[in-house]
Amino acid sequence: MVSRYLSKCLFLWAFAVSATATAQTHQEGQHHDDATARHRFTDTEKWADRFENSERDAWQLPDSVVATLAVRGDLVIVDIGSATGYFPVRFARACPAGRVIGADIESEMVWYLNERSRREGLPNLVSILAAPNDPHLPMHVDLVFLCNTYHHIDNRIDYFTRLKDQMRSDGRVAVVDFRPSSHRGPPHKLAPDVVESEMSAAGYALVESHDFLPDQYFLVFEDEAGDNAGAGKGNADLDARVKKVLDSDRWGRGDMNVPAVDGQTVYDIIIENRYTQALEIGTSTGHSTIWIAWALSKTGGKLITLEIDERRHREALENFEEAGLSEFIDARLGDAHEIVPTLEGPFDFVFSDADKNWYKNYFVALLPKLEVGGCYASHNVSERGRGRGGWVSEYLDFLSSLPDVETTIDERGGGLAMSYKRPE
Repeated sequence: MVSRYLSKCLFLWAFAVSATATAQTHQEGQHHDDATARHRFTDTEKWADRFENSERDAWQLPDSVVATLAVRGDLVIVDIGSATGYFPVRFARACPAGRVIGADIESEMVWYLNERSRREGLPNLVSILAAPNDPHLPMHVDLVFLCNTYHHIDNRIDYFTRLKDQMRSDGRVAVVDFRPSSHRGPPHKLAPDVVESEMSAAGYALVESHDFLPDQYFLVFEDEAGDNAGAGKGNADLDARVKKVLDSDRWGRGDMNVPAVDGQTVYDIIIENRYTQALEIGTSTGHSTIWIAWALSKTGGKLITLEIDERRHREALENFEEAGLSEFIDARLGDAHEIVPTLEGPFDFVFSDADKNWYKNYFVALLPKLEVGGCYASHNVSERGRGRGGWVSEYLDFLSSLPDVETTIDERGGGLAMSYKRPE
């Protein structure tokens, strides 16, 4: 489930920032790492016919490129020089729980790709207007991808040095460009050793080099100062531990744990919006907690979870340890009625699944501590529940009365009301 409201906020923010930046002029004088050619790509329909030509697939091998880079379905990826979306739409389909950003300096390309994203039903894909000297990304990314774009960038060493501030600590940069010997591509080509030399000067190390493309080199870099050794294996090991615990038969309905579909929805929300400061009211034995903490392990966040029952609290702690997620969870035993008002926040994600007659009180106490764009998820809330009257109907009426909250309802599973905080 993707927050359309947050996606719009990200797009408008990034558009405003980068549109201002495009007015900046290039520094005078030439650098050895300046663009090999400069020209505009303003006739979108003409370029769409060229970039999206099906004959390109035979030598570009896009599915193989995407499969090599999209190692997880929750990656945040930016395609710099995204144009009409040849690669971004493929990344968006390969990473349904992630987010894909198309960054381009041509406003017509930006609007074209956003319209294409809407038309093809890809809510996790958004295009933003970049500046020539800075993509101005609205969030930190796992992967920076450039296909046939690297040679168009001026002052590349400085560009990629500064780009690290917009990448996650274990982020990668993938460069695909034409070999000088290829009969395809423009005449102004750069040799792969030039790319490697410039990226090294910017502080990157070459970690992968793929040779399956007939006309192009395919290089992957990581921040030389980053500590990425074994990171991929560590993530895979953690994922395996978590899945083993979630797939076990320990989650009895008597302990009021959430259905798996709701756990997956909560996981997706956190990943897609890159939330890092979470609160859960009602741990039970930890089923929903594990879904939340698993997502936070990928965004670099942490969770506070509250449980009043001592037996469930102890069992939850054992489950967290077995899943390998204890370091991401601050599990507290006590009465949420008393604890919630004392929490300082701020939070960008709240999951409420405790005593239903107190839902409104929890929401009132926490809304001031919820960040703009943050999500407050209320479990066991649905339109079908509204039809029966009682607390669900009253709670939904309360949510709809709030001017700074936008609520959507997922009717699958136990029912999930997701309330996103708007700017005041």
